[in-house]
Amino acid sequence: MSFGLGGSGSGVPFHTRGHVFAEVFYGRKRWWFQPPGPEPRFDPDETSIRWLLNVYPTLAESEKAKITECTLGPGEMLYIPGLWHHSTLNLGETVFMSVFV
Repeated sequence: MSFGLGGSGSGVPFHTRGHVFAEVFYGRKRWWFQPPGPEPRFDPDETSIRWLLNVYPTLAESEKAKITECTLGPGEMLYIPGLWHHSTLNLGETVFMSVFV
């Protein structure tokens, strides 16, 4: 289990892990997902906001078509299947929890 407080513009670049349930208690968190397979185009040393501003606009339509996104608000939860690539960006101050199963 992971509990976090994130400032506006903070987040986690694309990565994978096992199955995850994620919930937001306060604020909003934007998510991007891509199914298992080739990694999305990203630099693991670059922040999520830099990816959104500098890389995402340059993706080919075929690359964008593989990425799904959503924004969670207070009281909302999502499930991320194991090995799915995912990235987050906090929209304002955010309080959240992830449970790894």
